[in-house]
Amino acid sequence: MTTTSNLPGDGFALLSLREVADILRVVPMTIRRLVAKRDLPVYRFARRMFFQRADIMRWLNGHRIESNEHF
Repeated sequence: MTTTSNLPGDGFALLSLREVADILRVVPMTIRRLVAKRDLPVYRFARRMFFQRADIMRWLNGHRIESNEHF
């Protein structure tokens, strides 16, 4: 079940912590750690975290490793 919501007039989707964890295929605690390190942009309201889909996709693309790079 998706709980994505839109702010009136702003046109950007907000994702829940669980939705971001599902997108990145990690546990929610990993997302909390990234937020605590200020590595992942977040909106906070009423002790809950919300994420803009565009921010998550931008962050994900910034962590891409080219195939010719080695670990």
